Amino acid sequence: MEPPTIGFHLSLGKIEMKNEKEIKGDAGVDDSLFGSMKITYKHQKYGEHSMKFIDYGFLYKGEKSFQLSPKYREFEGHKYYLSLSFKAGLEVDENYELGGKDTPVSAHLEIDDINGDRQASGKFNLSRSGDYPKGTFDIYEEGVFSAAGEFEYMKWS
Repeated sequence: MEPPTIGFHLSLGKIEMKNEKEIKGDAGVDDSLFGSMKITYKHQKYGEHSMKFIDYGFLYKGEKSFQLSPKYREFEGHKYYLSLSFKAGLEVDENYELGGKDTPVSAHLEIDDINGDRQASGKFNLSRSGDYPKGTFDIYEEGVFSAAGEFEYMKWS
């Protein structure tokens, strides 16, 4: 069965409909896959903001890696950016520390278009590996913000 051509995400009680052709990844990986993600963004001054996606366009799969990229999200006039990449074939139930581009897991956080060092810290864990991974993350960048959440790449049957 082919996946539906309409995707959606739930954000602060609002549903936005998208045509699959309008949802193209710019993440440097091959395919945008269907899946779900819950994220809580936390900023010392601006508070906590949670979001849940069930959609195409934020979970990507390449030949050797995966990327979570909800891109820019705006809350109360502030733009939050998150992008997290991890190598394919990581072990299940192992806590990975985030590092630079040559490590198994890396992330980049930004707020209000102010670039940080592009090397967020934190932890990442998979509860399922393979072609449709599932896991959790808790990441931060000093002076920027933190983000915690869970994700699941989903296969249509």
